[in-house]
Amino acid sequence: MRAGEEPFSPRLPISCMVKLAGFLGATVGGWLGWVIGARISFFTAFFLSIIGTGAGLYLGRQWARQYF
Repeated sequence: MRAGEEPFSPRLPISCMVKLAGFLGATVGGWLGWVIGARISFFTAFFLSIIGTGAGLYLGRQWARQYF
């Protein structure tokens, strides 16, 4: 432990919840993008999956910061 650090950080559970919500949001967003894009073509599914992953990550983290 470094000088000046506290042995216990009360914000640790909040940080973990934000990361978990971001992971779940990215997973759901990527899946939705893939399902929507797969009706058109493989490349469209891939592209929309990337967009959905980013949007899900952002929205999941924002939701967790607001409610936790």
